[in-house]
Amino acid sequence: MRDKSLAPEGQGTLTLYMPAFMNYQQEWRTEKGAHGFRMRGEAYHQLKKEVAEVIIGRVEEKIAPGLRSHILFYEVATPVTHWRYTGNKNGTMMGARPGRRNMKNRIAHYQTPVKNLILGGHWAELGGGVPIAAKAGANASLLILKKENRDAFLSLAGYMDNKISLESVLQSKSLKSYDNGWVQPLTPAEKLRARKDPAQA
Repeated sequence: MRDKSLAPEGQGTLTLYMPAFMNYQQEWRTEKGAHGFRMRGEAYHQLKKEVAEVIIGRVEEKIAPGLRSHILFYEVATPVTHWRYTGNKNGTMMGARPGRRNMKNRIAHYQTPVKNLILGGHWAELGGGVPIAAKAGANASLLILKKENRDAFLSLAGYMDNKISLESVLQSKSLKSYDNGWVQPLTPAEKLRARKDPAQA
């Protein structure tokens, strides 16, 4: 709903989660390669597909009859996937569990006993996942700027607190200029749209 580029017009996206563990079927039928990296071969990709088909089948049977007929594309992430992209122990997709016990024990924190070492991933906050990792990264950068570049800190903090506009931040002399040269790659939905109608590409 928030990012119309993720699905073709008139269609949507769906995310299905299930508990998954790194040690499932000999680490998802991977093999250990050099330096401990998990090698993902045909057996790994086949297992991912098998698991996905079971999950889709269960959801279709219990709550969404005909679901499979609406699926144009799906992607499967396993603990191996999360480990590859994040290096998180056992491929976990989240950090510490939210809840009273972890809140009382102050599990979430940025500061460490090591001078100038600040946590900035999803382990710095309760919950985890990409949104929490982004929040933690932004907060970690603010902690550094507060000490190293007070003007930049005030600009970014003002923007994050919705007190100043993005234009004001970009015009701030405390930040290095950026040419906005990064171009976001096309999403699967945009690629599909471009194949159907090259004029829209």
